[in-house]
Amino acid sequence: MNKVQNSLSMSHLRILYTSLIEPYLNYGSIIWASPGKNTTLEVLHKLQKGTVRIVTYANYRAYSKTIFHNLNILNVYDLCLTHILHFVYKFLNCLLPPRYQDYFTVMEHKYSHYTRGSKQNLYALTAVKTCRRNSLRIRAHKYSNKLPQSLKDSSSL
Repeated sequence: MNKVQNSLSMSHLRILYTSLIEPYLNYGSIIWASPGKNTTLEVLHKLQKGTVRIVTYANYRAYSKTIFHNLNILNVYDLCLTHILHFVYKFLNCLLPPRYQDYFTVMEHKYSHYTRGSKQNLYALTAVKTCRRNSLRIRAHKYSNKLPQSLKDSSSL
């Protein structure tokens, strides 16, 4: 991208970004990435920030948050969080294949009596090992339970 920066316009560089880089960030991010800070995502985030600065002809030390906002591009952390929340929404609304119908446990299926958790909340699983703590089953409940009920009850993705 750096080599073609001077010969392409900003709109063409954005198309190049969305066709060459974004698919790699999207593919399997629900499995391999956690929206929390970790070394793998920090490296990807730094590379993504550098690429976005190239797209906008910005200085290499320019503030990247406004650049992401102006280009309407999600950073790696937000992209991973979005994919996780899409998966949870599809689970709660039975839009996933039958293989994933019991992937999470919903609070209303766990207890027969009333609990403070709403019927749309996922049951919190525990894990001792780090590799298990970073799994989708453990992480998804943490992020989905913070969503407002209006988003959980929305009729479309």
